[in-house]
This record gives sequence, structure tokens and C-alpha cells, in this order.
Amino acid sequence: MGVQLRDDDVVARLRAGAPGYPDAGPDAERTLGAARRALRRRRGLRSVGGVAAVVAAVVGLMAVGPIELPRSGTPSLDPPPQTASPSPSPSPSVSPSAGEDSCQAGGQPVGPASAPIPPAPPGRRHPPFRIVGLPGAGGAVVSSPQYPHAVPGRATRTIGNVLLDHEDYYYVTAKDSSRLYLHVETGTPKAGVCALELVYTALRGEDGLRAQRIATLLPGPALGRHNAAFACGMSSSGSGLSVCAWAATSAGDRTLFGMMEIMPIYKPDGFAEHQLSETEIIATADIVFGAIDG
Repeated sequence: MGVQLRDDDVVARLRAGAPGYPDAGPDAERTLGAARRALRRRRGLRSVGGVAAVVAAVVGLMAVGPIELPRSGTPSLDPPPQTASPSPSPSPSVSPSAGEDSCQAGGQPVGPASAPIPPAPPGRRHPPFRIVGLPGAGGAVVSSPQYPHAVPGRATRTIGNVLLDHEDYYYVTAKDSSRLYLHVETGTPKAGVCALELVYTALRGEDGLRAQRIATLLPGPALGRHNAAFACGMSSSGSGLSVCAWAATSAGDRTLFGMMEIMPIYKPDGFAEHQLSETEIIATADIVFGAIDG
């Protein structure tokens, strides 16, 4: 603790010339320079310290590895669920009225015909000469019985062993009879055969590649009255939905099978001039079935 001086002692010391104190005060220029140098040193140390902190943080993150950021919503502290091994996608399902019972029961295996299949009895079917109202046809289509074909229909080469009869029909556009637009196959399958198997086997073809992206669809009203299984896909020769098949094999109802393939006009880029939508292909199949076999 320092010595407390009285005011009169301080005044007397100053009047005596302040012995013991230097004649001149501190050098202001030197004091200011020293203060500036000290300030620069402190700023430098702070900068170095900040850079070192950033480097340390980056190195730490690299050592820890990637960090998953929280998604939007309330974060959950529960452990992630166990991921099961992927399983194959199930086949498209159909209602029992479309032949599911016969598929589950396991009927006769389908395959190509081992002998020529006879045509249907006279009057069994009624193919018209002219069909109108087909979406994408650009007008009416007319029957062409003499249209050349060198091989039997796809149905005989895939499911012919369960067909009691089979017939092919060809339709060309009315405005250009040289261009085939529609090929239709019809037949009478044995009762109790899996209707959905008939449809998919015929669409895939003998090599399994004749149609892609096959999908089971709800049929139109004409086919719906027979509880038919119905599916469409893309043919291997073009784009868009262009091939469909249908079948009904319930013993208590009329058994039937049909298949159609549309041959649209293709542009230079390989796409059809009028690519049928799902609604249009369903309507086309229903019109064709009703006109020939309904």
C-alpha cells in the first residue's frame, strides 16, 4: 500500500522544483509509435488465430466424414428402419371375375399349336367389311381378306394348344388400301384356362419380346360384359400402345380370346404420327371386339 501524501506536502514539493522528477516529460512521438506497433502485433495475432481456427474446423470435418443434414419437418431421434432386400415386382393383378380363380387353380399349360386349328363354325363371328370410329385411324378401315401374310397369327404360335378355333382378320385404311392398319386374331379357348396367362403369353410372343411395357387395364363396356382379362403394350416395331389382347375362360360364360395389333404410319424420327393414349387404345379394342366378336 503506497504512502498517502497531504495536499500541502505536494504543493511544497512542486514549489521547490519537484526534485527527483525528470526535467522533460515522456517523448510523445516515441510513445505513439510504440502504441501503434503494439496494436499491429495484436491485430496480427488475432488474424493468425482466426485462420488457425478455420483450418482446424475444416480438418475436423474431413476427419469425421460427411454429415447428413436434417430434412424438412420434425426431426426424429428414432433409429432408421431396417431396409429389406428388394423383391421382384408382383404381376399385375386382376379381379376374380377376370380369371384369377382359374389362374390360381393351375390349368393346362399353354403353348403353340401342334396341328392346324380349324376356323370357327359359320355364324360364330361376324367381321364387318367396314369399321368406323377408330381413334388414330384417320377415317374408316375396310376388310382386306386377300392381304398377303406368310406366317400364321401370333396366337397360334403361343397359345394354340388351348384354342378350339382361330381366325385372322386384316383391315386397311379406306383412303389407302395398300396400307395395312389393323390385324385382328380371334379364337375360342378351352374353359378353365388362365385368362390372364393367355393374354400375356400371346402379347409377349414366342420369343417373349414381341411387346414391351405390358399393363393390365380395365376393359371397355363390350369386353367388360364378359368379365374379360385385358392388357395392352407397345409392339417391338413402334412407339406407344399399339397391341392388346383379351380373354374370358369362365365355364359359366362364353369363352373368348382376341388380339389386335395396330400398324400406324411412322415419321422419319421413328415415332407414330398418332400415338394412341391408354384411353384411345381401350376404346379401339372395345370397338374392334364389338364389331367382330361381340
